[in-house]
Amino acid sequence: MVTPDSGSTDLGKILDARGPRATLIVLPKWMTQPDAAKPGWVRVQDLVYPANPEAVLSPQVAIKVARSKGHGEPLRNVGLAQGASMKFLAPAIVQSIAGKDLEPLIVTAEGRIVLAQVRGHQVYLLSEPDLLNNHGMGDERQARAALELLDFLNSTGATSILFDVTANGLGRSRSPLKLAFDPPFLAVTLTIFAAMLLAAWQALARFGPVRRRERAIAFGKTALVYNSAALIRKAGREASLGTRYADLVRDRAISLFRLPAAADPATLNARLEALNPDRSFDATSARAREAHNRGELLGAAQSLNRWLEEAQGESR
Repeated sequence: MVTPDSGSTDLGKILDARGPRATLIVLPKWMTQPDAAKPGWVRVQDLVYPANPEAVLSPQVAIKVARSKGHGEPLRNVGLAQGASMKFLAPAIVQSIAGKDLEPLIVTAEGRIVLAQVRGHQVYLLSEPDLLNNHGMGDERQARAALELLDFLNSTGATSILFDVTANGLGRSRSPLKLAFDPPFLAVTLTIFAAMLLAAWQALARFGPVRRRERAIAFGKTALVYNSAALIRKAGREASLGTRYADLVRDRAISLFRLPAAADPATLNARLEALNPDRSFDATSARAREAHNRGELLGAAQSLNRWLEEAQGESR
């Protein structure tokens, strides 16, 4: 037995799995909503549009749905069901079906089909769910007729009845692919899709000119100086360079002012002191030689540079 909630439910996989075995499809009839007072119950809102149940086996089997008023009159068994013992009574609103591929089994007093067999198949259509639902089971006569109906359709010797609830969305896990396109996951899916499009666009078209990769070791004297300075800094030997820098400035001054390099140290120091009366070379170079950290060395080196620049100014 299959009870789809909507005519748009795909029953193809269920019917293929059933094969030649008898299968009863109960057509939808009512629009319902959850009952706030009784969890798990529903309340009837209205009848579904006829196009809804008409689509249950569409397009393979075309059926038309009609509704009429019932007054509790007996429904008639016809065709293969003519000798069956089921005795249904018409509900207040009778939903009936018609179609060229249908073999009537139960009809109303006016001949409208309530139960039919699809020609050439062991598929049965019950147009009126009120004969088997909770409302129908509330009447002892309808309940007895429902059991007789199931026995009649199950006359092949089977000992059980399978209620397939997969058509109602139960008994199976949701597909992750379908879940990705259902709220609230749809927003995340769209965001990922947009990010993929942007990544593909960036891969196909560059944004601006190609940026060349910098060399690990640059060319030129300036790069050599920077690399050497970085090596000395990393080794922690900056403060020990004060003596060498003072000697470098001393040799530079001797070259610029053409002092006798072979003169004795005392005479040479006197000549260097005379070059800049405002700043002492001996005191400035002593600061550089006695520097203990980078800050002291930097201050002494700047003083030596100023001494040399001022000495050049005096000479002009």
